[in-house]
Amino acid sequence: MRREAMKAKMILKKGMVFLFAMVMVLTGIFSLGVMAASGLEGAYISPKSKMGLQYANNFSRDVSKSQVSVPNFMADSDTNGEEPNKSFNAQQVAAGNSDAGQKWRGFAAYAKNHDPSDFWVKYKNVTTANGKSVDLKIEVTDWKTQNDESKPLPSNGDMFGHDNNSAHLGYAIGFSYKKTGVVMFSGFKWVKFKYTFLYNGTKTKAPFTGFATFQDIDQNQYVTITDGTECISKASYIGGSDGNTWCEPDGWTYKAIKDQNASSDMGKDTFNKTCISLYVKDMTDMSIKYGWTGHTAIAYFDLAPWAMNSFEDNANPDVPKKLIQSGSSWISNEKTSAVAYKLGDTYSYRYEDTTPTYATDILSNLWNGQNKTAISSYVWEDTLDSGLSYVAGSLQVNVGGEDFTSEFSDSSSGQNIKFSATSKALANTSFYGKKVTVTFKVKIKDSSYNWLGHERTADNKYRLIPNTAKRSMTYLKKLAYDDKKEVYTVTDGDYTSIPQNTSTVWSKVPIGDPDNPDPDPKKTVSDEDEKNVLNNTLTNADETFTYTVSKEIEKNMPSTAKYSKVVIKDDVDSCLTIDSVKFYAGDKDVTSSFTPTSANKGNYLEYAASSDLLNNKDFYGNNAGTTVKMVIKTHIDAKKVSIETLRAHGHLVENDKKTETDIKIKNETTVTTTKADNQGTWDVDKKVTPPPTTTDSPVPSIKDPVKKVSDSDDLNWDATVKQDGEKTPGSHNRVTDVTNQWLYTLTQEIPAHTVELYHYKSFTITDAVDSCLSYDVKDITIKAGDKDYTDKFDITKGDDNSLTLTAKSDVLASDEFYGGKSGNKIVVSFPVKISADAKTLKDENLGHLEIGGKKMAHLQKVSDLQKLSGFTDLVKSKDNEYVYAFLNQAKSHIDSQIKYEGQTGVKDRTTDKVETAVETADPTIKKESSKYEWQVGDKVDYTINVGDANSNSIADNVVITDESLPKAMLPDKDSITISSTFDKEKSGAPEDRDISKDAKIEYTEKGFVITIPKLYRGEVTTIKLTCTAKEKSTYDSITDQWADCLEKQMQIRNLLV
Repeated sequence: MRREAMKAKMILKKGMVFLFAMVMVLTGIFSLGVMAASGLEGAYISPKSKMGLQYANNFSRDVSKSQVSVPNFMADSDTNGEEPNKSFNAQQVAAGNSDAGQKWRGFAAYAKNHDPSDFWVKYKNVTTANGKSVDLKIEVTDWKTQNDESKPLPSNGDMFGHDNNSAHLGYAIGFSYKKTGVVMFSGFKWVKFKYTFLYNGTKTKAPFTGFATFQDIDQNQYVTITDGTECISKASYIGGSDGNTWCEPDGWTYKAIKDQNASSDMGKDTFNKTCISLYVKDMTDMSIKYGWTGHTAIAYFDLAPWAMNSFEDNANPDVPKKLIQSGSSWISNEKTSAVAYKLGDTYSYRYEDTTPTYATDILSNLWNGQNKTAISSYVWEDTLDSGLSYVAGSLQVNVGGEDFTSEFSDSSSGQNIKFSATSKALANTSFYGKKVTVTFKVKIKDSSYNWLGHERTADNKYRLIPNTAKRSMTYLKKLAYDDKKEVYTVTDGDYTSIPQNTSTVWSKVPIGDPDNPDPDPKKTVSDEDEKNVLNNTLTNADETFTYTVSKEIEKNMPSTAKYSKVVIKDDVDSCLTIDSVKFYAGDKDVTSSFTPTSANKGNYLEYAASSDLLNNKDFYGNNAGTTVKMVIKTHIDAKKVSIETLRAHGHLVENDKKTETDIKIKNETTVTTTKADNQGTWDVDKKVTPPPTTTDSPVPSIKDPVKKVSDSDDLNWDATVKQDGEKTPGSHNRVTDVTNQWLYTLTQEIPAHTVELYHYKSFTITDAVDSCLSYDVKDITIKAGDKDYTDKFDITKGDDNSLTLTAKSDVLASDEFYGGKSGNKIVVSFPVKISADAKTLKDENLGHLEIGGKKMAHLQKVSDLQKLSGFTDLVKSKDNEYVYAFLNQAKSHIDSQIKYEGQTGVKDRTTDKVETAVETADPTIKKESSKYEWQVGDKVDYTINVGDANSNSIADNVVITDESLPKAMLPDKDSITISSTFDKEKSGAPEDRDISKDAKIEYTEKGFVITIPKLYRGEVTTIKLTCTAKEKSTYDSITDQWADCLEKQMQIRNLLV
């Protein structure tokens, strides 16, 4: 019901321009167009898709008083016969409306002394949501009077009633309990209302989906929707009886300025007046601003939340989506952004869709009245890629945030996926107008599956897995009403079936091993003690060593890729002898499946794997990965290659002194591969050359020979005495006895690993033996290790007393001479002794002894000798001690074929010098007589004491002569006795030493001669004899000189004692 303002009935004329506002929300896009209307001026912005309103009056807004609740201060028109009922009726009469004289039914109160929030009404059980009863609560939230007052203060200018009594009429608001309507009395400029849908009897908001119509919007009145517009899907406006006028976008402000089809003869209120209809989805709250463009005495409007039950939209459902799991996200993608997974991984696909929206009441009435559903069939179908397997039981369905899994059937089989909504799901009002997500898991097949037919990514690193799904849905596209304004019985013809495909989503799995993609081949070398290294050092030059070319085969081959070509090339150095060439796939010998190519010749190896082998899964380790190897055993054969050849090929390495120290041989290989699958090849003729290997054979280093000297006596270099003191060879020795011999020993070490390649061309030892010494060639011994090699050497004694030893040619060809691979020691030993006479030994001019570039005699005073190199630590026994000094030095001359300091051929190596000091005797003699005067017939006793002042010396052939006695005083026959005293530990004398047994006594015409073979260190000899005087005398002519006594006794020795 509506009344025009200011008591005057206004006549409306056709052809006047008036504006309407409307928002059409369709898939989030405003669609604008321009159309012209007959008889109208101006332009209309026309929506792309319109909501028909020919049945806009098909609603029921009736309520009973029992459904209405209001605040206590509001008056009930049934019990209050006065205000505001009288004023309400007066306004109807003044306007000439048909309702004049009728009683208005509702609750009302003046606004004076109240705040807006004091006014509210709740209409119980006016609609449904999710199958539950819903209440509608209307609250006043704000207002403003015609005088722009926020607090109503009645005044004569703004208030009037049926009797113009200000006490009877003023600012008032009423809520009808006949209709779901609101009445506002004169004086307000606008009032704001909030509409809230609540589940019946609760404070819980209800998401209402359906149609709502604001109707009875009068002349000069307007409605502006201020909140809740996001829930409005469609909207329409009707302004006349033709039912063909439309609302248009205008900031969600809906205006009804004038009635388009009103005429001067319009005499009754009909439903063909101004209305705004909305289709809302999940709306819980909405706020409006209701006001006047002019001065209105009283206004009424109501909301029927189920009023609009028909539309002719013919809109297709949204296009469904297919998503793929990417980490914690869900994405749609292209080939170029395929989600990477590994073989055997499990991941999820998701379908997303939005079901069509239907009014809640329609859904309930359709099911309850006709046992039908708005969607009769809803099915997802998917054909999985052959590389995927559906994980049974993984289906999850969610509709509008609710779990609908149990309301879907899963009839998937093999690669065919099929999920269908059950009748229970289709009958559930919560299924409609909601987002549907269908999620399920798939498992990527492992390497036992043949992936060779799958498309590769552009970089040839992955295999692509596409997936597209189809959603089929049969649904009610149009609801219509008959002339009785009741819903037709739904038939199959009212349904439309639309299968819609999703876009394609992509996953991908790696070709080969993603953690170790297409590893490069490797080249290594091994010998007995070093395995698979880049740089190998041979222990022996003739040792067999092994080149290994290894090509690691990735996991997941040949499932994801295979080779159509594998060729291994290896240019083995021509100085090497190839013993064998083998090929392995893992531990399996596949040599027979590798064939030499036409380029294979001599030491240049080139082998290609056969096609049968490349198509055999065992070659690839049956997808577990393996290593294909080419194994070449080789060695340096001294019978085929010499040091000269190796040098000519640049294999001998010199140090900074231009001495050859090593044999180095490099090796390089190339592996050529081509990958293939069912679609073709890639990485064609990919050549990889791994880092080269180096094999190093050190040249055996020959040390300088070592010369040592030893003897068998007990006098040490430091003058200490110990049994067999210098029996162990050393750098010097001290000889206590000039007649003793000493032993020269020369050792030339043959280094280990002197194998056949390094055998010597010549081997000679020379020794410059001092010419004052003598040796016998027969006494020379030569040993190679523990074997006697004396007769395998040519031995020559030179005129200068030098010694030359030359190994025979057959010896140099014998491994035994070199000690096999262990090395050997060639030891030459021979005894020497002093052979020169005393004069020669004393002669400085002969220059046999040379120290520090100075030539000197062998006889040297110890104190002087101590100042010279090699003798500084020689210990003396007394200041005037003399020794015979000897030096000895030898050389080896070896042609090992190796270059030394830039020269090849014989290399001379010299020993250090060894020193020998031979002690000389320093005799002492003392004679005593029992009488110095005697008479004829007297007995005279003589005592002679003989010793050696050199405590280090053992005197040889000591001769004591007394032949100057007068004939009257010759020794009595057999009166001469000899005895001696000595230190058993230091003298060097044997334990049974008895000088009387060793000494020889000879009586002569003039006296006697006594010869003592050896006078030991510190030994003092006492000679006693008795003479009978034949004449009187006082003269003793016994000599005290020892000069030449040894000469006289043994002319052959010519020694000085």
